[in-house]
Amino acid sequence: MRDKKHLTEEGLQRIMSIRAVMNKKTAITSYTYPLIYVNVPVLSALKITNITPEWLTGFTDAEGCFFLNVRENRSKKGYWVTASFSLVQHSRDLLLFKVIQEYLGYGNLVEESNKEVVRLKVENFKLISEQIIPFFTKNSLQSSKLLNFTDFCRACVLIKEKAHLTEKGITTLKAKKSGMNTGRKD
Repeated sequence: MRDKKHLTEEGLQRIMSIRAVMNKKTAITSYTYPLIYVNVPVLSALKITNITPEWLTGFTDAEGCFFLNVRENRSKKGYWVTASFSLVQHSRDLLLFKVIQEYLGYGNLVEESNKEVVRLKVENFKLISEQIIPFFTKNSLQSSKLLNFTDFCRACVLIKEKAHLTEKGITTLKAKKSGMNTGRKD
């Protein structure tokens, strides 16, 4: 588009070809444009050496999530609060996620075949405290995800201090949770 090639029929066809494989890996049909088939690149040559801290930070800016789970415990006399970090992509990117998992040295891969999704999740609080938070503190996020990460870090401090066991602490954590990710207003 920068080169104004989208103003030509051929350029527009190329854009439609790229669009066709961006999310569903299938060809699209349009009432104006013919059926377009595109070869999707194969990631079989992907290796752990392709992942760098800068790449992972940028990927997290786009596809990552820092969130809190707050739920009543079984006895209904308190709350469980867990911190979680995840990366999510289409299931065709499973190889990529295996390489990311190998690079990190931890995390659980979850395939949701009914949604065609693969997820790398880290829910172990020790890993979050000792690996995830220091990694993203050193390799700063650049998008609005930084705001969620900042709230996530503050919440993790409260969890570590066992604030979730007090009424004031759980109220604070619930407020943080509701203001993160899709609940963010700023």
